[in-house]
Order: sequence, then C-alpha cells, then structure tokens
Amino acid sequence: MTGITARCPQVSKPLWLNYQKRDKTTFVTAELYYRQTNNMMSSVSSLRADNIMIHTIDDIGTAHSFGSEVMMNVTPGKWWDISATGTLLRYWIKGKIEGKDVNQMTNTWNARLNNSFRLRSGTRIQMMAFYNAPSITAQGESGGSFMFNAGVRQVFLKNRLTAAIQVRDIFQTMHMTFTTRGENFYTYNERKPRGPVFTISLSYRIRDYKNKTNGEDRNERESQETEEFQE
Repeated sequence: MTGITARCPQVSKPLWLNYQKRDKTTFVTAELYYRQTNNMMSSVSSLRADNIMIHTIDDIGTAHSFGSEVMMNVTPGKWWDISATGTLLRYWIKGKIEGKDVNQMTNTWNARLNNSFRLRSGTRIQMMAFYNAPSITAQGESGGSFMFNAGVRQVFLKNRLTAAIQVRDIFQTMHMTFTTRGENFYTYNERKPRGPVFTISLSYRIRDYKNKTNGEDRNERESQETEEFQE
C-alpha cells in the first residue's frame, strides 16, 4: 500500500530593491532581487530495476535566485507603444533526491519585447517576441526557447464590439528540449508544438464606459486588453 507523506508547503521569501524613473514618453523600472524557495516541489524521475521509468513530484530542497530585472515602456508617439523586459539571474538548486545530493547552478536570462500600434480607424496591431535562455532543473537542464506572436484587434459599434485575430509562433521557432540524469539513466526529450496557431475571437461589452469621467475604467479596460492580446 502506498500513502501520501505529509510535507511542508513550498514557501518563497523574496527581497528586492526597486528604482523607477518616468518622463513624458518613457517609464523605466530597475529591480535587484533575491528569492529563496524552501521545500521546493520539483518533478523527479527514477528508473526501477525492471527498467520502468517513474515520474513524480517531490520536495527536493531549496532553490535560490539572485539577479536583476529591467522593464521599460516607451511611447514614441500617440499611436505607438513599446514595452521591453529583460532579466539576468544566478540560479541554483540544493537538496536531495532519493538520498543523493543535488547541487545545480547556472547563469540564465530571458527577454520580452512588445510593440503596439493604434490606428485612427480603431485598429490595434501588436507584435510580441520572447526568449528564454537555457536553464537548469533538479536533475538536468532545459534548452532555450523563442517565440514570435502577432495580432490585430478591431473595435466596432462605438467600442462595444471587438474582433481579434491572433497568430502564435508565426515562424515556428518554439522548440523545447529537456535532459534528465539519474541513477543508471539519461533521458533527452524534445517538444515541438504545432505552429503557427490562429485564434479568432469576438466580444461584446454591455457596459457603457462613456459614462465614466474619471478614466479609471478606461485604463483598466486597456490593461486587460493588452494582457489578453499578448497571451
């Protein structure tokens, strides 16, 4: 009989220093941070004596990350917004898997760039690219990945009706690799999602935002649309 062992919950303890600067067209945020994750839950693979591979989730120890993140929003014109984010960090994992020490460490980084264009006709065009550099896992490494997405959004009926077309992985570059090492085994996995992926959506807003004079609802709506458009 197999039972579930009670474990302490995974807990993250972050510390950070933040600097912000804003002018008429630019907003910059720079952050220096350290994060410690205790009771880190991670996927664990093991090979049985009968050559059957077992995959599970286990508390393997502690993860640490120390790095910096820079975010910049630039508005070159009323019709054009640029948002860029870059993160550089030192990442390491310490713990035990099946009684054996785990001590993984690496330098890694990631970046994201988003361009948004607003036309007088109410059309909004977005192009977004991101890259995740190779990193480590508790038992191996993960390869880098890159994706480029784009979309067009058009509003009708005094901004009540919205039609959007999004295309993910336009250049079919999304490619993920994973290596795993353990007692008497080595595995290499490669994932290549199908692309490009097209999505068409329609939405209708019942609420009349014109009745709002403080602008809060408009800002909230634009923020939600931006997040939806990037996903």
